[in-house]
Amino acid sequence: MYSLVLVGGLGALCGWAIPAVVALWCQRPKHRFLIALVTASLFVLMVESVPGRMAQAAFCLLCLGLVVLTLIDLQTYRLPREISYTTLVLGVPMLTLSALVNGESFRIWGLVLGAVGALIAMGTLYLMSRGAMGDGDVRLSPLLGAFLGWLGLRAVVHGFFLGFILGAVAGVLLLILTKADRRTALPFGPFLAAGTLATIVLPPSALSVLSGGW
Repeated sequence: MYSLVLVGGLGALCGWAIPAVVALWCQRPKHRFLIALVTASLFVLMVESVPGRMAQAAFCLLCLGLVVLTLIDLQTYRLPREISYTTLVLGVPMLTLSALVNGESFRIWGLVLGAVGALIAMGTLYLMSRGAMGDGDVRLSPLLGAFLGWLGLRAVVHGFFLGFILGAVAGVLLLILTKADRRTALPFGPFLAAGTLATIVLPPSALSVLSGGW
């Protein structure tokens, strides 16, 4: 319990600083306390859901990157490559070291295959969408694929599947509840982030139900 309090406190401090980082790309977000609370909660969830201290630190770093990217994407419909790439470059060595220390080399293969597979899949969808999907989503995909692949290749499928489902549901609700039409832009990054985080923290049984038995 004491360690979780420390982790939550660290998450709150990092979350408190996030608006200053977001302000480098767009307007400084409001509700700083809420951002700190969400980040603290995500840190605690990562520690509870991921095995190994080094891996837990890497997944907390992922949460920071995804919160920053989400806040920027909601305002600008952009996912800055600097954040996606930095999180990937810092996080992958931590995950690799964790796998080696714990004798779990299979996780390294999952990481690599997840990143490559996600990039190929999202790149293909980007080309097929003819501009409907942003290239920032493609640049984000190796980051999400690497972290999910470290957990297992099935997690990659679950994470992206849930992201697309959440995005589709949000799009339908937007059409029903507002004056939006099919040409209305909808930031996709937050849904990919939500699908990834849900896959990390939800039990396999719940993920199997949400993903139609996969």
